[in-house]
Amino acid sequence: MRKLLFTTGSPFARAVRIVLVEKGLDFEREETVTTPSVEDRAKITPTLQVPALIDGELTIWDSAVIIDYLMTNYPGVAAPEGMYSLAADYVRVAENWHDKLVLATLLTFGESTTTVSQLQWSGIRYEENGHAARCAIRNQHLLDWFEAQLISTADGFIHGLVSAQDIFLTCLCQFIENSLAVVLGCTKSTKTGLVGCAIGKATVFPTGSRTLVGARGNIRHCRRSGMGKM
Repeated sequence: MRKLLFTTGSPFARAVRIVLVEKGLDFEREETVTTPSVEDRAKITPTLQVPALIDGELTIWDSAVIIDYLMTNYPGVAAPEGMYSLAADYVRVAENWHDKLVLATLLTFGESTTTVSQLQWSGIRYEENGHAARCAIRNQHLLDWFEAQLISTADGFIHGLVSAQDIFLTCLCQFIENSLAVVLGCTKSTKTGLVGCAIGKATVFPTGSRTLVGARGNIRHCRRSGMGKM
């Protein structure tokens, strides 16, 4: 039996859960609200971080590695009529380096976002911390770059499919809107469709993830100057 260990609210864990459900894979949830002790966490992963997936005798960590593993080793499930299927490959052979670059850049976006979030929860405003302020500025540039990579307002990163890139970007943008109170000072997006359409046409998502269809608005909020919630 598979087991996914994760902390409540993690956008990285949410992306993994989406792929597990999209693949039709049963799994046990081990969810924690607070961070366990170093000793307990070290029993699972030397990084002391989750999500981590236990699949039989194999234990793997890092959301990107877990999703790559799931998409590589398990067959897809047919999507209902009128919905987009999950992409069969983590990266496309013909677009190998581009897809890897997008995924790596999304993880940087996630690290910047969660850094600001953790400091906010600690009572430190991002404007008061040099590293966090740079993270907030970085996110502005990253959102501009993601905007340029998307195909159209009707698709995400890959036409006709829900890709790992679509899932990561949507989960991160919803985390920004739902969990942070940070004004980035970004300019409003001119291409507001972004990922939401592709995600909205995916199959059933776990635990309220169907609201990912609202990603069009989420990403618009991420790009809006004077945004109330990030």
